Amino acid sequence: ANAVNKTTTVKFNITDKYYDATKAALTQNDMKVLVNGTEVTGKITGFSTKALTESKTTNGTTSQVQYGVEYTVTISNFDTSANQVLLRIPQGKVIDQYGNSNKQTDLILYNVLKSAESEADATSVFLGGKIQRQNIENITFEKIISSAVYNHTTKKITDTTRAWDVSAQGDQSIVAWYVDSEIKNSTYKIHIATNSQVPGQTTVGNNEIFANVNSSRLFQNIGYSTNCTATEVITNLNLLDTASVTDMRWMFQYTGYNAMKKLDLSSLDTRNVTLMSAMFYGTGYKAMDTLTFGTNFNTSKVTTMEYMFYETGYTAMQTLNLGSNFNTSKVTNMQYMFRGLGYATMTSFALGDNFETSRVTNMEGMFQDAGNRLTSFTIGQRFETSNVSNMKNMFNNFGSTSLTTLNLGNRFTTQNVTNMDSMFYNCGKTAMTKLDLGPAFTKIADAHTNIFANTGKSGANIYAGSAIYSNKNAFRLNANSTTTTGYTVGKVVPKYKPTWSKTDVTFDE
Repeated sequence: ANAVNKTTTVKFNITDKYYDATKAALTQNDMKVLVNGTEVTGKITGFSTKALTESKTTNGTTSQVQYGVEYTVTISNFDTSANQVLLRIPQGKVIDQYGNSNKQTDLILYNVLKSAESEADATSVFLGGKIQRQNIENITFEKIISSAVYNHTTKKITDTTRAWDVSAQGDQSIVAWYVDSEIKNSTYKIHIATNSQVPGQTTVGNNEIFANVNSSRLFQNIGYSTNCTATEVITNLNLLDTASVTDMRWMFQYTGYNAMKKLDLSSLDTRNVTLMSAMFYGTGYKAMDTLTFGTNFNTSKVTTMEYMFYETGYTAMQTLNLGSNFNTSKVTNMQYMFRGLGYATMTSFALGDNFETSRVTNMEGMFQDAGNRLTSFTIGQRFETSNVSNMKNMFNNFGSTSLTTLNLGNRFTTQNVTNMDSMFYNCGKTAMTKLDLGPAFTKIADAHTNIFANTGKSGANIYAGSAIYSNKNAFRLNANSTTTTGYTVGKVVPKYKPTWSKTDVTFDE
């Protein structure tokens, strides 16, 4: 199924040793489309057939004999917020030479995983089962449900101790299960698969599971317990189709917190997602050194990203490049978006070419405590702040031990900012020699306590435009010394030419 285009095409064969072409002509009108168990009409938009023949020799004469039909059916305009879409072939529509007829056959074309929105705690059971989230160290998506826990003929769970229904439809068409031999130190490996197999034939599609439109908290707290030692927490994520998902809030919060080394999101399709708040909050906190984004990680519709990478890879992650598909043109909230990101070891951090901030109103704590060992950082030409009102703690303790310079660029506007408390507190406090506020930084907010406290190492320069430099007394900065009221800052140096004539200040271009 193509959830984006709301269209699916399925091919299936009807065959019989005693096939009778005059009685086995299945028509478009014979087929039924069911959405969430209820028949709907007008959804079949394509229907074609092809005769299946084989060579048969009788009394020395070889001829082509029809043994069945291949059907191609296209279903369109289905609602991607539905739990399930299936094509039903009713009983008795296909009859062979001896009057035997078919049983009812349901082909599941679009099948959705249940929502985890209410499972907010580490002790919450996973998708309504019996296993606490924190005690699951790996989730593996499979192509077929294990016959040890499921009857593929009756399509029912046979082992209710080790398996449970995780389908949004609630009909046991998607099943989660565990295997006793894989339990170790009270932690579990959970397998998930759907039953979309056609009896006696190859599988329909790729036995793909579709993620719920609301996929918030889906993998939250998986691998959180200190007993969890798996370095890979999610396996075969490519078997989960996320193209119709709109909500990914907290989706990977604390996922792999204890031991996960890497998280590969190259198959994650985010083109329709609008909410990503706290998506990677604390992900891989202790051991993750690699977070991979693929070409399908498109954020062009996302409006909220607060806390998105909060303490992601806090201990071991070394690099993060958001790439060109990370588009933030519609985002309005970036509060604490990167706080604590790669705090201990990250040395490379790139926002990407499409990191745009023109609609953002809140940047409080955006880079606070991030990249303790970053030596440099480029904010980008699309980092524009004309609508931002809150910059409190924005660069508090950013790159605290290794950052040498910070240049805010030409579009870092502060006219509408009302709070700058501790904005650059401890920013690059050990190694930074230069903070360039840029020509658009023309106003210090009324709330600015500790704005430049311990900014840069001793003797660092803060380059400011004419409006800031000439109004130094209004925010108690003394441009002629390195001291202010209660704390030490680098010397404030005028850099950008004023819009009016001023003869007593030399500006460094």
